[in-house]
Amino acid sequence: NLYYGDPFLQVANTLNILRRLYENKHTGPVIIITKGILKKELLTQISNFDLDIHFAFSTFGIDSLKYDINSKDSLLRNLDTISNTQIKRSIEFRPICYGINDSKEIIEDVFKIANRYDVAIGYSGLRGKPETQEYWKKNNLSYNQISLIV
Repeated sequence: NLYYGDPFLQVANTLNILRRLYENKHTGPVIIITKGILKKELLTQISNFDLDIHFAFSTFGIDSLKYDINSKDSLLRNLDTISNTQIKRSIEFRPICYGINDSKEIIEDVFKIANRYDVAIGYSGLRGKPETQEYWKKNNLSYNQISLIV
């Protein structure tokens, strides 16, 4: 659903795609990657489709007026909204940018959020600053091991 951005900016189009998948008896996973706010009313509408829906809530890991407004706040709101449902969900930590959101503290905060809500984390754009890379080396973590930990 990449018609013109986030699925929650184009709710009618998103619901239409879900409806078409449902009508065609789609059996594979349907992953909705979003940074938008999941409202309970929309969650109810989406839940009416008998589909294997999975929400991948995108976050920059921090709220930053310069880089990504309300990213962490919307992640927490979305996880709270969906927490009492059986719908699958994960965190998409992306992009991880050198010198902006790649500090040990920011990464650990995202891990803590994932742990609190019992969700997996996907990531992209992993480029740690020298201190972060040194931490990985010191703890004998390769890129492959980091992805398994996540």
